[in-house]
Amino acid sequence: MSSRSLIAMAFLLVLPSAALAHGIGVEAKLKGDRVAVEAFFDDDTPAADAKVAVTAEDGKVVAEGKADAKGMWSFPVPAPGKYKVVVDAGGGHLAKTTITIPARPAAVPGTTTPCGSSFPSSIESEVIISDGPTRADRTGWRRWLMAGLGLSLIGLFTWGVRVVARSKARKQATGVAQ
Repeated sequence: MSSRSLIAMAFLLVLPSAALAHGIGVEAKLKGDRVAVEAFFDDDTPAADAKVAVTAEDGKVVAEGKADAKGMWSFPVPAPGKYKVVVDAGGGHLAKTTITIPARPAAVPGTTTPCGSSFPSSIESEVIISDGPTRADRTGWRRWLMAGLGLSLIGLFTWGVRVVARSKARKQATGVAQ
């Protein structure tokens, strides 16, 4: 078997089954009494006009909508629990994540939050409630680091295969000459 055949077979084994040339991501944040859903592509562009659906664990649709030009959409905070968020930007671009809505602490009588919401001010700020990689993880420097590491591994593997093939060829050449 030639070294090229070995390399081709190795690539087929290590390559993922689905290439993400232009993948889509989703991140959800708790902002006061609303859940903000952000849909974005791996190149950090917004997934404008993407359809968004939120379902409860029993499969019941809790909210549906469409992302704006910035890839943003929000809906009122549902009851505490786990929910599934599906973003469909068309053309096979589909992202799913699970969000966990925390239980709301009991309000202290005589106090209010700045926006009059039922969440305390510690949760008034943006809190990521979605599972999986964040937007920063998918579009930031880590993405390029992982790509560089992947290319380095491919290069090392190719170099190793060539070294083994050359060594084998030398052994055969010296064995034939004797």
